[in-house]
Amino acid sequence: TDRAASAMVSTTEGSGATFRVWLPQATFTETEQDQPAAALPRRSLLLLGDTGKPLDSTAEFLRLHGYHVVPASADCALELVTSPDYQFSGLLVLAEHSTPVCLEILAEVQRLRLPIKTIIQFFGCNEDELDTYWVRKADTLLSSDLPEQEILARLNATFQSPSAHAL
Repeated sequence: TDRAASAMVSTTEGSGATFRVWLPQATFTETEQDQPAAALPRRSLLLLGDTGKPLDSTAEFLRLHGYHVVPASADCALELVTSPDYQFSGLLVLAEHSTPVCLEILAEVQRLRLPIKTIIQFFGCNEDELDTYWVRKADTLLSSDLPEQEILARLNATFQSPSAHAL
């Protein structure tokens, strides 16, 4: 039966109070049907870069748009991405002038043929300033001047397509 939520309080002087709450049985099918985004798989990204504002703001942006994000530094990223405790959909490397170690981790992920997408987003540099071999092997490249909607569109397209890199 469909019942509205109700509550009752009974008190006995010197003994305390008794609270009783009745809640209707939830049916989630109507809610789930109204939310088509719920049918999409949740994407989990390992976000690799130097700690600071670019890493924090990128993680926040992705989380606001439904991604599960695990920020990591280069010293623990390979352990995380190969751990059986995590199943990442992608590795997003925030490439700056000082991130050759991050690109080496991207190379190792590709060498191990891990079933995750590789994405490079440039911050404070452009792709001409990085090793072109690994830039060409990435599934997706994102420049720092792309509008947010274009970044989301490219990420969605990346996860819907088969992996492009082959070693």
